[in-house]
Parts: sequence; C-alpha cells; structure tokens
Amino acid sequence: MSDQGEYDRNQRAAERQHDSIEDLGKRLTEASTRDAQEVIKVVLLINGGGAVAILAFIGALASRTGITLANLKAITSSLYWFSGGIISSGVTATFAYLANTLYAWHLSVMDKVWAYPYVRENVKSRRMLRWAQGFHWAGLILAIAGLGLFIRGVYVAAHAIEKLAR
Repeated sequence: MSDQGEYDRNQRAAERQHDSIEDLGKRLTEASTRDAQEVIKVVLLINGGGAVAILAFIGALASRTGITLANLKAITSSLYWFSGGIISSGVTATFAYLANTLYAWHLSVMDKVWAYPYVRENVKSRRMLRWAQGFHWAGLILAIAGLGLFIRGVYVAAHAIEKLAR
C-alpha cells in the first residue's frame, strides 16, 4: 500500500507539473505575442508617420514657385529609409508569429514523464526551441533596424530641408 500511495502522490505531482508547464507556455505565448505586436506597431507607426509627413511636406513645397524637382529629390530620398522601416516591421511581425508558434510547439512536444521534473526535452523540442530562438533574435534585430531606419530617414530629411533653407 505504501508503494501505491507514493506512486499516486508522484503521479499527482507530475500531473500538476505538466499542467503548470502548459499554463506557463500559454501565458508566455500570450505575453510575448502582445509585446511583439506593440513593438511592431511602434516601428510601423513612426516610419509610416515619417513617410506621410515627408509626402505632405513635398506636396506643400511642390505647390510653390521656384522649387525644382532637383530640390525635392533630396527630400524624397528619405522615403526610402522610412519604407525600409515599414518593410522591417512587416518582416518582424512574421518572425514574431513564427517564434511564438515554435515556442508553443516546443512546450507541447516535450516528453511528459512520471518522474521528477515530469517534463523532458527531446530532439524535436530542442530543434523547435532553437528555431524559435533564431526567429526571436532575428525579429528583435529587425525591430531595432526599423528604429534605425527611422532615425536615418529623419536625418536624411532634415539634412535635405536644411539644404533647401540655404
């Protein structure tokens, strides 16, 4: 009876650990997805806003007399940088989705065992974790690059406007 009682306690502890891992995986996936979405929105909004502001500025300048297309060309080059930031946010969104999906799959394919610690990595779960981490880091790098593209776009636009003012 003692062995059976210990087996039952161990099984309940294992089931609690399995449930805990699954719950943690769900909560982490939700939190990381929400945070990734916010970062992507910021990168998209600042680059999109920069592009719209430059287009409005170009429209206002083009309506004036004495402004040539050569004058506007320097300002329009900043749009390439802002467009790069917008594209960066789209690719970042894709990578965030892939990373979160792979993190969740990593947890779901782990071996669930009846001995402590009740879950164990396997070849498939380790592979999914490595892919998830790769997409995670690539997305992070692209999000930072999107911010860098915005900064470069602002610099190029400011430099072009400064030249116009002379």
